[in-house]
Amino acid sequence: MEFASESEAATAIQIFHDREVEGRRLTVNAAEDRPPRPTGPRVMRIERPRAGDDRPARSFKRKGSRRGLRGRKRSL
Repeated sequence: MEFASESEAATAIQIFHDREVEGRRLTVNAAEDRPPRPTGPRVMRIERPRAGDDRPARSFKRKGSRRGLRGRKRSL
């Protein structure tokens, strides 16, 4: 929510902070800017098999959502 002035925002924070709504306490505070995201190419780390290691190297991240994984687990 945006306010026309700082005083309106401070008043709203004071009114609504720590108020109980439907059995839950509200926490209201002023929004802060997000830190900038890093720019540039993203580097994927490729795992290589070590000497004497019989496990295959996993060179990619498994695709799919967590919800899809949970659904597959339930169906087993």
